[in-house]
Amino acid sequence: MKFKGNSKSRFCQKKLNIPTCDCPTSSRVTSCYVPNQRKIMKLLLTILVLLFSSNVFSQSVNCEDAPSDAVVELPNPINQWSVIFCSPKGHVLAGVDGIVWVTKNNSSFMFRANRKVTSESTQHSSYFKKIAHRKLSEKHKLNTNKMLAEVTGNEDQNLQPWQLDMLSNKGLLYNIFFYEKKGKVEHILGCINQCKSSVLLKPKTLAELKEQLGKVHNKSLKKGRLTAAF
Repeated sequence: MKFKGNSKSRFCQKKLNIPTCDCPTSSRVTSCYVPNQRKIMKLLLTILVLLFSSNVFSQSVNCEDAPSDAVVELPNPINQWSVIFCSPKGHVLAGVDGIVWVTKNNSSFMFRANRKVTSESTQHSSYFKKIAHRKLSEKHKLNTNKMLAEVTGNEDQNLQPWQLDMLSNKGLLYNIFFYEKKGKVEHILGCINQCKSSVLLKPKTLAELKEQLGKVHNKSLKKGRLTAAF
């Protein structure tokens, strides 16, 4: 499912001065550009970092000395759902207010300004230099919700999709769709470099993840007892 006509092209070229970017097709909505398949302990470590962090922000984090052309603040209402964090290895876009974005395999996920993190990567070696956002309406809203339905199997036209386009200084282009209902984001669909790969994410609270980890732990214990019994 793609946007039809030249509206999307004009939006990208006018706002970002970049080539046309289309919505991902359902066949491309995968976790294919998540680096490796992170184990459940990786997710646990992410949770612990958030729990013991001194602050969880809706504004940029650790970006005080970012380059002058770096975009570190997000527009409303995107800043209610996500935050730019200047990590030791480059800038990333992540969830905010105790929210972790996870894939269908429950792997934590962030949008990095540079996919190839190396030992030479530094805090500001990669960053987002241009962003644009818009509230999708009419046929764009309809088609974007149908696109999500092809992935989830459940069409909900009460969802309000918001689009965020981000271009990094490394030439990496993200088209990120936030599906919101009553102020809460239900799904996030991320597309990279004109949909060469894409990912479907589910925002989860720390409480939800803690409960899920407890279930996984209990299941592992039961499996261990059964194995021992045989």
